Amino acid sequence: MAQVPDDDCKETSKVVSISALAAVSMATTLEETFREKRDTLVQYLRFRIGSEGDAQDIAQAAFLRLWEKRDRLHDKNIDSLLFVTARNIANDMLRSRKRSRDWTAEASISSSEFSDDSESPERIVTGRNSLAIVRVILAELPDKCRTAFVNYKFNGLEYEEIARSMGITESMVRKHVLRAVAHCAARFSEMEEWV
Repeated sequence: MAQVPDDDCKETSKVVSISALAAVSMATTLEETFREKRDTLVQYLRFRIGSEGDAQDIAQAAFLRLWEKRDRLHDKNIDSLLFVTARNIANDMLRSRKRSRDWTAEASISSSEFSDDSESPERIVTGRNSLAIVRVILAELPDKCRTAFVNYKFNGLEYEEIARSMGITESMVRKHVLRAVAHCAARFSEMEEWV
């Protein structure tokens, strides 16, 4: 039986130690985040679902779903993942409820009820949470990249105007905007992957 040289054992031990520390750190981060955000999360879910008990259950289920994946989490935005996970669990619950309803009772609902565009508390909370997630993702971008993207997508400025105000070329503005779009798409994809 071949013996492993001591140097290889030490390297393997270091890798295992680093992995173990990362897992412990992520578990701690996840627990702290859940403790800090739990009340806000439950409030958001209560508006979305309409039940305090269900909101509590979904918040706990979201935490447990992330807890099960804690050794694979590498995201510093655990609060965003927590909200996205909870939202998806709530959506699954709402879809399940909708499927279980009696379809004949639904047929009696007037079409005017479907066209209600008013701002419900649920829509407001959902919008605020979505905006918070977008802000976190945008904060990860370099300053010039973020400025170009925000001016183009949210302020409606043209590349030429942005280039003038930032003192860079239009080509550079395009590159910044494309980089920001790619970053946002990748981050949203990561969040959905963990949910």
